[in-house]
Amino acid sequence: MDDRTPILDSGILSSLDVVELVIFIESLRGEEVDVDSIEPEALLNVDSLFETFFKAFGR
Repeated sequence: MDDRTPILDSGILSSLDVVELVIFIESLRGEEVDVDSIEPEALLNVDSLFETFFKAFGR
């Protein structure tokens, strides 16, 4: 596995785990995530999570 491994399709996370993942991302960012604006592509893998939720924040 690497940062491009699909996290949902490979079973690393279930769709129910995504809620906890978003809460964790919010805690790391220190602000809420607008869940209505999350595109499915944002949750493909670790690389897409970083690009979507952290790159703009310099983290």
